[in-house]
Order: sequence, then C-alpha cells, then structure tokens
Amino acid sequence: MGGRVRFAGMCLGVLGAAACTAGTTYSVAEPIRPVTTIDAGWMAILPVTSEIGSQDAAPVVAEQVEAIMAERWPSVSVVRPGEVRQRLGRAGMSATLARVFADYEATGIADADDLTLLADAAGADHLLQLRVAYEESAVLREDWFDDGVDEEDRRDVLLVARLWAAGESGPVWEATSRAGSESGTFTSLPERVEMLSEVAAELLMRMPLRGR
Repeated sequence: MGGRVRFAGMCLGVLGAAACTAGTTYSVAEPIRPVTTIDAGWMAILPVTSEIGSQDAAPVVAEQVEAIMAERWPSVSVVRPGEVRQRLGRAGMSATLARVFADYEATGIADADDLTLLADAAGADHLLQLRVAYEESAVLREDWFDDGVDEEDRRDVLLVARLWAAGESGPVWEATSRAGSESGTFTSLPERVEMLSEVAAELLMRMPLRGR
C-alpha cells in the first residue's frame, strides 16, 4: 500500500492536519500495512537512529516505545534497544544490519536470509526499526493586532517505523508520525519530551500487532 518512505534525508515540511491540540498538528500515515494482524512472540526494538541534530530525541522515543509495548501488548516479550545492541555487537552483525537497511533503501528488497540471522542474533522473531527527526526553528508571522511582524518559535517532529519479520524481504508494516507546533498569541509550544512522546504514541497505537 502506497510508496516507501525513505529513512535517509527525511523532510520536515508542511504537515497534514489530522488533529489539533494547543497549536500542535499531528498526522499518521501507513505506507505498508498488512491485511491481518501480526503475530509476535519476541520483539527486538533496534537502537533508535536519528537525523543530524536530533540525537537527543532518540532516547526519549525509545523510552516511550518500550512503555507502550509493555502496556498495550503485555504478552509480547520485548528485547530492549540496549540489549539488542549488545547481542548484535557480540554476534558481529552490525555490518549486516547496516547492509540490509541500505540495500532496502536502494532497491526496495531486503535479504531475507540476513533478516533471519539478525532476528536470531537479537533473540526475536520481529525487529522494530525507528528513526526520528526533530527540528526547532523561528518563523515570521504577521501580527493580527498591528502592522508589525512577530517572530515565533516552531517545532517539528517526524518519526518513521518499520517492522521486520525474520525471513521476509521487506517490512511487514511501515508508518510515519508527524507533528508540528508554533507558538503564537494564544498558544505556546509543548514541552519537547511531551511532543516526542505524543508522536511516538500516535505511531505505535497503529501497529497491527497481536501478542501470542
């Protein structure tokens, strides 16, 4: 369903409006969605990657995703990002991980055998890949009450998720969650952690997962 959304060079442009709360606009899209729910026994959350300048957003996203998994799918056993990093590192699979994702970006096809090896090394049947982009900027807006121009603050977040299954040649689910917020006369920016957590929640709630 739909085209692939590239992890590399993600753009934080104009966001589609889905809901608006306190000046913040959220939207979620699912380029790849399975016909039925996905059975998962063990889920390995890969270390969250980020765009340049967004590195400090990754731990916030990882923590929120872990919390949502525990609350929404308690029957699914989760391998946390730190443990996944250690397991793949000990197994010498870091280059394989990078190659699988790079090949998919370039060709739209992942090596199914390599994905099986990665899942086995991580101790899971599914791998959850997440990438976040976070940006703060200034915007100029005409003042409603006089002839001047005000400088306001803006925050944008984009979170992309791909769910991989052992033995598959592409993700079984993919989704993007976006949020944009501007300060103004009647609104203020949400806290950074709050905004990142909300974006992660909006995305994970769409994951078509069924615990065993």
